[in-house]
Parts: sequence; structure tokens; C-alpha cells
Amino acid sequence: MDLAELREYATSAIRYWEPLRIIYNAILAGITIWCYYHRSPDLQLTFNYVLGVFIFAVTANAIYSVSYVFDLIAQASMFRGTWLKVRPLLFAIVLAFASAMTYFVAAEMFRVASYS
Repeated sequence: MDLAELREYATSAIRYWEPLRIIYNAILAGITIWCYYHRSPDLQLTFNYVLGVFIFAVTANAIYSVSYVFDLIAQASMFRGTWLKVRPLLFAIVLAFASAMTYFVAAEMFRVASYS
């Protein structure tokens, strides 16, 4: 693989994944906000909660960025044409995983009343 091919694959990955990052973050933020509004009534929000949400948001975006590794490897393979058609499946898997993690972390952090 030469530098021009790598540049093409990287450009393709950025064009695909970065617009989806907005959707990804919006969904995770929605889950977190839902958990916050359904929190235990006696919960006192502190600066530690804000730091916890920040750390989790950075972690969730780091997990999302791992998609680039899989995408670049698949694009460099002889299955590139097929991969470009099925990579939305990777987005769906990453989003489902992160959504579940976000719910469990936020529900526990905010002591959601309906969480058990």
C-alpha cells in the first residue's frame, strides 16, 4: 500500500465516520439526559457528577474512534467494495454497545428510580 492509497482510505473513513459521530453523541447525550431526569429525587448533583459525565463522554468517543482501525484495515483488504456497503453494520454495533453502556453507567450514577 502506498501513501496515496492510505490517504484515500483515511479520507473515506473520515468522511463516513465523522458525520455519524454527531448522531452517536446525540443519542448518548439523550440517554444520559433521560437518566438524569428520571433520577432519584434525593440525589444532590455535585461537581463530581459533572466530572463523571465528562470522563464517560471522552471514553465513549475513544471507543467510537476504534471504528477507524477496523475501517482502515477492511478498506485496505481485497474486500473493500463489500466493506463499504456493510460498514453501517459496524456503526450500528458500536452505537448499540455504547448506548447500553451509557444507560447502565448513567442509571447507576444518577440512581434512576426505574433501574433495577
